Amino acid sequence: MYPLSILFSALLFLYFPPAHALVIHAVGVAAGEDFSDFNGSGFSPSPTAGQLDSDVWRVTGLSDGDGSFGGSYEAGDFARGVAYGAVSRGGIWSFDTASGSGAALGVQPTGSDFTPGAITLRVMNNTPSILTSLLVEYDLFVFNDQRRSSFFNLSYSGDDLLYADVATALVVSPETADNRPSWVRSSRSFTLTGLSILGADPFYLRWSGSDNSTPGRRDQFALDNIRVTAFSAAPVSVPGPSSWFLIAIGLVMLGYQQRVSVLR
Repeated sequence: MYPLSILFSALLFLYFPPAHALVIHAVGVAAGEDFSDFNGSGFSPSPTAGQLDSDVWRVTGLSDGDGSFGGSYEAGDFARGVAYGAVSRGGIWSFDTASGSGAALGVQPTGSDFTPGAITLRVMNNTPSILTSLLVEYDLFVFNDQRRSSFFNLSYSGDDLLYADVATALVVSPETADNRPSWVRSSRSFTLTGLSILGADPFYLRWSGSDNSTPGRRDQFALDNIRVTAFSAAPVSVPGPSSWFLIAIGLVMLGYQQRVSVLR
């Protein structure tokens, strides 16, 4: 018979699972990320102030290598710092897209960085329902200071292997650089349908980019104000996390009472 303290700790772990993703706790309620604290200092599974959680975010296609979920990437291409506009060093930046109004998750592509490359967000269903659609909203910023055209697009996957592109999400920067370049925002909203995301299952959103034309240096891109809202066609008639927690507590207490009775 395990001590009650050990069993209780195990049940708390089951009821409050560790956040290894952007967690959807309720149907119809948005989960999101606004990067307000991101300062371009990299990715870590135990992020310090200014970093992003590598259990949630993964970047691939950089000259310093591909990131992975749960890894530590705190220097080089993965941690270029803060900038307000045009930069030349390739990699991941915290771009201030409105001169002091806040940070965004940005990338400066180069010949060896993000051509192609991808930023992947892992989402987890922490509801008792099977999720059948997701409303994905975000702001995409482009700083068109160069004459090479680049593209940036959204895709999604249930297994992190096969991805489906959202054709209408494609954004292509102009071949002609702006005379006075500034950050241009495009608010994006897409509903992904035909899904079947079970409870405790992950789901993946990926923003990928590469060259669209040559020659020249490349424009900067940035993501901000990401919101994911889940919907279910029909709730699943099974106990939710809170119900399972109460049932488990009841079983533990029943076993404890029976053991006390036997000892008496």
